[in-house]
Parts: sequence; C-alpha cells; structure tokens
Amino acid sequence: LHEHTFRNAVAAGGLNPFAGRSRIKVIRSRGGAAAEFNFDFDRFVDGKDLAQNILLLPGDTVVVPEERAFWR
Repeated sequence: LHEHTFRNAVAAGGLNPFAGRSRIKVIRSRGGAAAEFNFDFDRFVDGKDLAQNILLLPGDTVVVPEERAFWR
C-alpha cells in the first residue's frame, strides 16, 4: 500500500510557473460535509509548515489557482 501525500502529488505533476503556490487548497467532501485544507508550497519547501503534507484520500480535489499578477 502506497500512501499519497500532497507533496508526492505535487512532485509527480509539478507546478507550472503561473501557479499560486501559497494559495493551494485541498477540498475533501465526506458525508455531505466539506472541509478545506490550505497548502503553502513555499513554506512547506522551506521546512516551516511540514504538517500541511496531508494524506490525500480518494475523492479529494486539489485546487491550484493562478498566481495573482502584482499589477492587478
């Protein structure tokens, strides 16, 4: 049995240069209730918030928004 963590999922697919790396969300729906988990990729890589590396479950949705342009 291989566990799928958020970090493993990102490592497998990578992030494109336009990804909002600090605003990633994992949405989990179970029994009609939804929960959201925030993931700040840069903080994680810097070793500042390793607890963000949650176990992904079947049905979880990972949302990586586009980074906001600084001029908007």
